[in-house]
Amino acid sequence: MKHVVSKVGFIGLGTMGKPMAMNIARAGFDLMVYDVRKEPVRVLSASNAKVARSVKEIAEHGELIEIVVLDDAQVEAVLFGETGVLAAAKPGTLVAIHSTVLPRTLKAIVEKAAAKDIIVVDAPISGGQTGVCEKRLCYMVGGTGMQ
Repeated sequence: MKHVVSKVGFIGLGTMGKPMAMNIARAGFDLMVYDVRKEPVRVLSASNAKVARSVKEIAEHGELIEIVVLDDAQVEAVLFGETGVLAAAKPGTLVAIHSTVLPRTLKAIVEKAAAKDIIVVDAPISGGQTGVCEKRLCYMVGGTGMQ
C-alpha cells in the first residue's frame, strides 16, 4: 500500500522534533503540531502550522502522524487512552515513531494499532541537530507489510 499524504500531525517539538516540524511546514504540508511546552508551539504557529490543543486533535487531522518524544512512557502516553492517537485516528493513518523505544513496546503498539487498521512504523532517525537543520537526516524505517 502506498501512502501519499498532505496532512501531517507532529507530536514532540524538542531538540529534534522542532526543526523536523519546521522543515515540514516550510515544504508546504498541512501541518498540525502539539507539544506540552508553549515556546516551540508558538514558533511553529508563526510558520503557518496549525496548533492542536491535544494529541486527539493531531490524530483527527493527520494522515501521517510523526512522534518525537523522549521515551517509551511518553510514546505510550500519546498513543493510548481515550484521548490518545489510537483512539481518534482514522483507519489507514500512518504513525511514524521516531523515538527510541523498546521492541516489546513497539510490538504492543503495532498490535493495538492493527486492530484499528492504523499502520505503525518504527522510524528512528540519525543525524543529530546538525543533520535535521541541514535536511540530512537518515531514517531507518521498519514495519509489518512494508513494500
